[in-house]
Amino acid sequence: MRTGRSNNKNSRIYEVNIEQGMPTVDTAMKYVEQAFSRAKAYGYPVIKFIHGYGSSGSGGKIKIAVHKELNKYKSTGKIREFVAGENFTPFDSATQRIIAVYPNITRDSDYLKTNQGITIVLI
Repeated sequence: MRTGRSNNKNSRIYEVNIEQGMPTVDTAMKYVEQAFSRAKAYGYPVIKFIHGYGSSGSGGKIKIAVHKELNKYKSTGKIREFVAGENFTPFDSATQRIIAVYPNITRDSDYLKTNQGITIVLI
């Protein structure tokens, strides 16, 4: 897992590559939990997960597991919102809600690129 701040020096986006090293789904989900702890501890309002899309062309197991977990987090109030990279456009309602709270997210390099290998999370 590679973590760090987004490439934009003024960004407050905690970027986490959970596909690096081709981990199992269980290991990747541990990275997700660690990312939340670190992002909160350092005061990041947004996490960008790089999970890949999978080689099958139908969505990878890690991506599916991450989205399933994020749905639970949202329903329990652990996160405010999340959006899959393929929907990360101003036309998506979840993206609009994230932008309303954190407008700088529109400076992210994946904004408008419909990148199926990422997910953006508003803590």
